[in-house]
Amino acid sequence: MTRKLASGLALAGVLAAVAPANALAHGGNAPDVQKFRVFDDTQDGLVATDDPVIGGVVAIANPRGKSRLLLTIGVHKAARNCPLYVELTRDYAETNGGLDANGHIGSVPRFGFTKVIGQFETNSRGNGAVHLDIDPSKLGGDGDGVADKRTFAHLDLEPAGPSGALGDCTEDDGTKVEQNEYGAAPDPLGHDPFTFFE
Repeated sequence: MTRKLASGLALAGVLAAVAPANALAHGGNAPDVQKFRVFDDTQDGLVATDDPVIGGVVAIANPRGKSRLLLTIGVHKAARNCPLYVELTRDYAETNGGLDANGHIGSVPRFGFTKVIGQFETNSRGNGAVHLDIDPSKLGGDGDGVADKRTFAHLDLEPAGPSGALGDCTEDDGTKVEQNEYGAAPDPLGHDPFTFFE
């Protein structure tokens, strides 16, 4: 189920949740709550010290042991009026779910998958937010509907075009948004990967 949130309040809430630290939140949060940032310029890999931050993600994985993944994603000052696919890509833990300094991996059949799990559109200022409630067991893996297999992943926000193709969005500097340019994962140098059970 996908539900688009009121952009202003939702975006403010997501950014406030992740702004103080570039980390998975362990301290005062439940173990299934993970927070991390959305970065620009990740098409050549995630370098958290250099890549601009354009948003945040709050993920609630497997609440009360259920096969559910709740995601709230917000971006700001991204490409304006740009429809974006939300892609979930699974991979090894060692590679931070497929997004690290070496680039994007994870869509090889044996070890991972890339699935579009939602879509939203930025407004005239390049801001936007979405809430997703998905069953990860239906996206791949053993498909048994039981949350029993630990999975590592990252998120990509791709310009959405017709019939599932990549779209054509332009940033304020006049450059086109490239494939894998907007990526979301914890800083691979200092924090655990984004993880859930499927």
